[in-house]
Formats: sequence, structure tokens, C-alpha cells
Amino acid sequence: MKKRSAILSFFLILIFVLSPVAASAYDITGSGFTITSKVALLVSLDTGEIIYSTDKDSDTVKTTDQKYQPAALTNLMTAVVVLENCEDIDTQVTVTSDEIDPLLGTGAAVAGLKEDEKITVRSLLHLILMGSAADASNVLADFIGGDIDSFVAMMNEKAADLSMDSTHFVNAHGLSEDNQYTTANDLYKLAKYALDLPMIMEICEKTRYDLPQTNQNSARVVSTTNMLIDPTTSYYYTYAKGMKTGYSSESGRCLISTASKDGYNYMCIILGGDNATRSEFTDSENLYRWVFDEYEYRKVADTATQIGEMEVELAWDTDYIQLFPEQDVSAIVPKNIDNSSIRYELVTDQSVWAPVEKGEIMGKAVIYCAENQIGEVNVVAGETIKRNQLLFIAKIFNIIVTSKIFIGFVVVLVLLLIGLIVTNIFHQKRKRGRNKKVKPIRKL
Repeated sequence: MKKRSAILSFFLILIFVLSPVAASAYDITGSGFTITSKVALLVSLDTGEIIYSTDKDSDTVKTTDQKYQPAALTNLMTAVVVLENCEDIDTQVTVTSDEIDPLLGTGAAVAGLKEDEKITVRSLLHLILMGSAADASNVLADFIGGDIDSFVAMMNEKAADLSMDSTHFVNAHGLSEDNQYTTANDLYKLAKYALDLPMIMEICEKTRYDLPQTNQNSARVVSTTNMLIDPTTSYYYTYAKGMKTGYSSESGRCLISTASKDGYNYMCIILGGDNATRSEFTDSENLYRWVFDEYEYRKVADTATQIGEMEVELAWDTDYIQLFPEQDVSAIVPKNIDNSSIRYELVTDQSVWAPVEKGEIMGKAVIYCAENQIGEVNVVAGETIKRNQLLFIAKIFNIIVTSKIFIGFVVVLVLLLIGLIVTNIFHQKRKRGRNKKVKPIRKL
């Protein structure tokens, strides 16, 4: 049975590790605000917990796996692929008509690049991440991929590498096309990955960039489209940083941002924001204020505190073994939640055979707070329990004699004995019949 517990624990750990974010989500009821955008996802960058999620286009309220057009959030993947495949971002690139002409009449945001203009990869990255310039995206894609279609294939390969299983790209700039889609959960995986790449946040945190003069354009200033980080706007939130905006009539207003305060770090993803109210900014700020004011990082499992017990068989003087967390676990929880609101759901076998060693993994505990899953931890035996050898022998004997194989063997043996007895009786009768003497006839 202990072997079964170990196998169960392994698969639970595997599932937990491969999951992009922990399964948790708190309710904003009573917070004083409502989310008006279609999709909102708030994740702790410190623990991976989903603090809040909602999807108004989904039948299941708290899910963010619904597919949406990513709009210019696409440029975040474009920048990732460029930076991972360009040795020198100060390399100059020459703009071609094949890169800019297809955008004419589409209504795409552009930087006004001109044919034969020479511009650096660095400048082009600023144009796509700060200003969502579609022409700059095409120039980068053509330069890095050899052609735009090959670059898009590289984007999809990278999405697969990041386990963005519900994402597909058909262009590098984000203009709406039927087969271009992603989800909030996939965007979290992309943005989380991009945080660790050189240059991404350096560019995304800028509000202004002095674009150098080129052979076709004079020097100019590029301004960020992310008003959440721009102190000159009414949407400015002082703790916000980066990352990327997006907009199309199909996708609505979109925003990926991060915020840090008092040692806590969060990422917020908004899709389908309202264009009139710019809810991508107001929803993000409201969620950040809410989580910073109402939540804290707290220990929710202590190695010294028993969280359950498990039946133990074949032991000398006990029928149960106490279970403790293998390690301390901390999580983001509401400040006003008492520790008594933390509960543990054990995932173990019903019982285990002695002997058991102290510290031996017996299964897992799923940790809940206010019905939200906030973590998992291995549970271990709190003491060493020795085996009663007499009980062990009796148990093995009982298993043997009650097993189907043994019972079948006994039945066959009995049938054979019965058959042997019947055969022997029949043989004896025939033998007596042959040996019976016939009386001789008396002579006259």
C-alpha cells in the first residue's frame, strides 16, 4: 500500500509542477468595484497563485481559457522571438515595400516607416512594444525570419515551447485574422517568460523614447500607449510597470501589466476592455489596489502542526499515524481570514501497513482557504511505527487463504480427491467381481 501512496504522490507533484498557475481565485464581492472588461486575470508573481479570474464570455465564470484575438499583445511574442534570434540589436535593417505596403488601408497603427529607410533593431523594438507599430513588426519579422511567414512559424514554435496550447499566430503585428487567437492563461505564460528576457521590461517600462534620426525620417519621440504607467495621464497608477497594450474592434482594449508594492508582485491581464471607459486601465488599477490592501503572504501549513491522520495496520500498539506537512507552505490569503478558515484535504490511501518510518511520504494535502485552493504539500509520517510480526504473518496467511487463486486451488484439489476416491471405489468393485468363485458341479 505504501508503494501505491508513493506513486499517487508522484503524479500529484507532476501535475502541480506542470500547471502554469495554482488553482485559486477569490471573489471581489464587497470590494466596492466591478470588472467591466470581458476577461481579467490577476496572478501573484511571487507564488503563481491566481488571485482573481473572470471570463464573461464563458459559461464557467472563473475561467480564462476562452480564445480571443490578441491584437497588439502579439508584439510581445514578436519581441521575444526577435531578441532570442538577433545577436546585435543595434544592427541596421533596411525597410522594403513588401513589408509596409500590405498595411495600407488596414487602419493599423504604424510608425511611418518608408521604403529603403535604415533603422536599428533596437529602435524597431521600441516602436512595437511602446507604440504597437505594425510596420515595425513586419520589418522585424522579415529580417529575423528571412520572410514574414517563416517568422510567424517561429512564433508558433515558441508558443508550443511555452505550452501555450490555445494560441496560434498568423501575423507578427496583431491585426485581426480568423486563425489568430490566444487566451489569458497563455498570455500569462508568455508575459511571465518575457519578464526574464533582457530588454523587454527595460523597453516596456519607458513612457518616452527618443527615436534617432534615420535616412528617411527625422528624430522624434515615441510615447507609450500604456497610460497606466504614464504620470501625465489620468489613468496613472504609481505601482504599475509595463508591459503591453492592444486594441482592435474585435478584441476590444487589452493590457498586460505588472505592479509591485511592499515586496508583493502581481501581473494583471485584461482582454475585451471597453473602449469608451478604457476599462483595461481602470480594471487593472482596481484589482491592484484591492489585492495590495486586502491580501497578505501568510504561512498556511507548518511542519510542526498535525493536519490529519491515517489508519495503520500490523502495528504493535497503535491503529493510526499522525500526518504532518513535509515543509512549511505560505500563500496569498485575505488579511481578515482567521487560520481556522484554512483547511486541508488529504489525498492518501485509506490505510498503510507497518513498518512506517518518521518523515516517510504518505500522500499529499490540498490546502484551501475560503473554498479556494491555495496550495499543495506532501504529508509525512510524524513517528516511526514498528511492525508486529505475528500480526504480519496472520495477515499474509489470511490474504493467501482468502485469495481467489488459493480458493480455486483448494476447489480443484478437492475435486481431484473426490474423483480419485470415486475411481478407487469403482476399481475395487470391479476387482471383487472378477475374483468371485464359481461353485464346481458334483460328479455322479
